[in-house]
Amino acid sequence: MERARSHGVRPVTLGPRILRTETAGLAVVAMILYQWGDLGGRSDG
Repeated sequence: MERARSHGVRPVTLGPRILRTETAGLAVVAMILYQWGDLGGRSDG
């Protein structure tokens, strides 16, 4: 980790959760869609 940081890499965390690689990408996409309001749970009209 220190080597990555020394090359300018900034670590990103989802908090205390430990996710499998199979689900981590899906979790990130879901969070982005939630932030953008694109989950279809609300109506603007």
